Amino acid sequence: MLFNSIRSRTTKFTLRIEREERIFEKISKELTIANRKLENIAVIDSLTKISNRRRFDTVFMSEWVRLMREGQPLSLILCDVDHFKAYNDTYGHPAGDHCLQQVAHAIKTVAKRPADCVARYGGEEFAVVLPNTDQSGAVHVAEAIRAEIEALHIPHISSSVGHWISLSLGVASVIPKKEIAPSQLIELADQSLYMAKEQGRNCLHFFPTYSDVDLQSSLVVKNCI
Repeated sequence: MLFNSIRSRTTKFTLRIEREERIFEKISKELTIANRKLENIAVIDSLTKISNRRRFDTVFMSEWVRLMREGQPLSLILCDVDHFKAYNDTYGHPAGDHCLQQVAHAIKTVAKRPADCVARYGGEEFAVVLPNTDQSGAVHVAEAIRAEIEALHIPHISSSVGHWISLSLGVASVIPKKEIAPSQLIELADQSLYMAKEQGRNCLHFFPTYSDVDLQSSLVVKNCI
């Protein structure tokens, strides 16, 4: 009798342990899923579902360090939706949000290599990090992005550029070096974007590939497409 009682208690104890282990395993899986969702929220733009500025900063610096070590080029495209404030004023903010979602998706369809990073840089501005990409390759990608956005044919009757939503793009490329600050490449792309707008928008402007000496001199744009 005593033996049977002990065996019964042992069986019940074992079953309880197994049940608790299953519960613990389930909770652990749920926590893992929840943590992954939180991680995604931290680096994904809630509106466009592409990388946010925080993710851009991380990827940009990581690629800068890696490509400096490998002696390979890094390119950056900054692009801005032309006359987006006028678009919002004309069509309303919900339409503006939908427009940004379409633009983000279109950019992602062009810059689709695993290492490429497409991010919402702020407001209606987007950034594209192109590792192991020289100037000619970056210009090709930028022009493909511009054409892809234009082909969406999103009506914009308040634009001075045309009847559709369009992008202005600034391109800059460099081989990272210790003598060059990462912020200088961002500044070059930003200045190039400014010049694209000055040239009439719906176009891209680019700088030649700069050396560390050139980066500390003038910011003269050499071409516009």
